[in-house]
Amino acid sequence: MTLEEIEGEAALMVGDTSEAPRVLALARRVLGGAGTVLTVHARALPGDAALATVNGERRIYLRSGLSPLRQRWAVAHELGHLALELDSSTRENEDACDAFAAALLLPRRAFQVALRETGVSYTKLAQWFVTTESCAALRLGEVTDVPLALVAPSRTRVRGAEFGWPLELRAGRIPGVRRATLRDDRRRVALRVG
Repeated sequence: MTLEEIEGEAALMVGDTSEAPRVLALARRVLGGAGTVLTVHARALPGDAALATVNGERRIYLRSGLSPLRQRWAVAHELGHLALELDSSTRENEDACDAFAAALLLPRRAFQVALRETGVSYTKLAQWFVTTESCAALRLGEVTDVPLALVAPSRTRVRGAEFGWPLELRAGRIPGVRRATLRDDRRRVALRVG
């Protein structure tokens, strides 16, 4: 599934908006009302959330103790499983649901408005959308098509236009590339061309 198709599915769910959605209310509306997004004991789930069918009804279960930021992301990700009709069986499916969550929480039009207001500030964009700086950085590459790499200890994610990223992104400076250490995880670095 392409990013454009994933964004299209997110736009169908949230509508064409210039504001960030209230994701818990959206999930309750999509799933059928109160009692469809439930908090459970932290040890009841292997991750932050799960989409399940109980007595023929879809529900999202959230691990207790999550911050509002992580709740929003977890619910948006599970809505991705629902909208894209993907299970959790592969990394590719999980990545698609992550892309859906980003498109849902940071809608393209709303992101463009925020970018005009804040400039390229991962901190301000993250605050605007109640998300992480990592998510804001990746969305910046997707929305602007500017080449961007998010380098983390276990994985590197690339967004935006094609760019000849060197094999070792952590080593030294790359000419024409801006580097920013992200506050949500000091081990993560955002590299942006221009």
